[in-house]
Amino acid sequence: MKRPRLFSPSGWVPGPRLPRPGLHGPGLHGPGLTGSLLLCLLVVATLADRAGAVKIAAQAKPAGQAAQKPPDPAVARGAVYTLDADRFDGPILSLVGGQLAIDSDPPRTVPLDEVDHIDLGAAPAVLLVWVGQDNHDGAQAGSSAGTSGIQDVHVQIRGIAPVRKITQAVVSGVFAGAAQVWMLDPGNTPFWRLESVRAADSSTADFYLEPPAADCFEQPLDVMLTFDDKTTVKSRLTATTHTDAALKVGKVEGEAKPAVVEPLVVLATDERVHGRSVEIGDDLLRLKLLTGPELKIPLAEVRGVWLGDDKSEHRKTFDEKLKGGGATDWALIASRENEKEVASVEGSVQAIADGKLVFLVGDDARKVSLSRVLGLVMATHPAHARADVFYQMFELAGGDKMSGQLTAVKPDVLDVHTLWGTDVQLPRGEVRSVTCRDGRASYLSDLEPVSVDEVSYFEHRLLYHRDQGLAGGPLLLRGMTYRKGLAVHSRCVLTYRLDGRYELFKARLGFEDGAPIGGAIACRVLADDRELYANPSLRPGAEPVSLNLELQGAKQLVLEVDFGDSQDVGDRIVWAAARVVRPESPAAKAATPGAAQAATTP
Repeated sequence: MKRPRLFSPSGWVPGPRLPRPGLHGPGLHGPGLTGSLLLCLLVVATLADRAGAVKIAAQAKPAGQAAQKPPDPAVARGAVYTLDADRFDGPILSLVGGQLAIDSDPPRTVPLDEVDHIDLGAAPAVLLVWVGQDNHDGAQAGSSAGTSGIQDVHVQIRGIAPVRKITQAVVSGVFAGAAQVWMLDPGNTPFWRLESVRAADSSTADFYLEPPAADCFEQPLDVMLTFDDKTTVKSRLTATTHTDAALKVGKVEGEAKPAVVEPLVVLATDERVHGRSVEIGDDLLRLKLLTGPELKIPLAEVRGVWLGDDKSEHRKTFDEKLKGGGATDWALIASRENEKEVASVEGSVQAIADGKLVFLVGDDARKVSLSRVLGLVMATHPAHARADVFYQMFELAGGDKMSGQLTAVKPDVLDVHTLWGTDVQLPRGEVRSVTCRDGRASYLSDLEPVSVDEVSYFEHRLLYHRDQGLAGGPLLLRGMTYRKGLAVHSRCVLTYRLDGRYELFKARLGFEDGAPIGGAIACRVLADDRELYANPSLRPGAEPVSLNLELQGAKQLVLEVDFGDSQDVGDRIVWAAARVVRPESPAAKAATPGAAQAATTP
């Protein structure tokens, strides 16, 4: 079997062989292979195997026989985290009668309303979006920076934590039997340099690659990202458009290509979901998700739709109008003559169909090409309280979030009933995590206090933080990182409305890791003016206090952190995993004997 050929600046050369341990590869210098280069050579070896396997399969397949679909991968390993901080590792198998079945060791069933969150163990940490050749030129063949006059292949990476920096990227694929590798920093290798464009603190990066000689259409590309914290993310995407290695900048093959529009829909609940396409009609917005399925959303649930570039200077105008609201709809529309001239037009959104916006201005229904529409802001509807129901928040690959009720867990999809009454199937491999809300427990960091009383002993006041430390970092207590909780500084009194729905208050109370020595606080927990817990002098050296307090149907809960005998110096307090718990649900009481016990047994 012939090895695939790798394109280099000097022409087509045989794919490289992996060097023996301790030896230098041709043209390499120094005491040995760097980790990055070795990683890339492993990529090429993998590509060689893939290309060879493709060639063998093609030769072995009888004429006229369709290629067989590869078997579905096994259900990915995951983990279930309960409200009592237990963790059960193993694939999530099903959801029947409110019971989540886990293929752990031993197998367990856990009532869904006893679950804090689920890690499905399958979704990539980033979302890859194929854009294709969009008239940009920032890369060329070879390892040197530069341009070629040929339109680059554009790949977008979404869902990157803004604080993380990409230190290395490797994109690889096999096209017409030839392996091709692009790198952010190819160094002294024959691989091609890719261009990366990412604004400061952005969750999105744009990669531009010089196109290979062969068409990329319907071919997979593997992407590996290395970050400044030394972690690595691997994912794959498939080219959804044709590519042409001779397509020059400014040239359009055939008919003019419409601009790539990947709308961002902002919901009334402030959830944000990206899609591939959007349509509006019959008081519904239909959003084709990047992960495949279609969402049908009542227009009353939509606050806005962004259709422009995330880096556009007009994004600020869109965000400001979202916050302001109003009695009418607004459209941000670019001029026909000059796309940099954008007008804010007041009117009413009638429809989006066939690539056009129908927008009513007075009595005039105007049709505008979607390529000129940057954003839509919907009229403010009367605020409506979300029904008091148990639901889940689904975090998708790329960082998008949407809420709904998990109704079934299947090998390849999750069945979800949205809170506006429609059903959708989310591909299991594209869901990062599922977090339960308004079940047996509600975290105080998810609730709005009815009053906040914060007073500084001196003039510098530190405001309380939700789900992070007072300095904005992780919520740390005695070396443990907590996903949920409150960080406060004396004096701070938080009051929450409970309406008699809860029976317990649970939390772990102590000084935040890193708090200056010498702090001291007076702390109390009250329910309807009944003192449930009090400590007149809690100090940094003390062990954190585990609280499990009976609320007895209280209407109100108060968390009070007051000055100690050291004024407010070093008074950095954490209410870790602070939550209120409802009485046991009928589903849990009716569970299979031993199921509820299994959920809390290590």
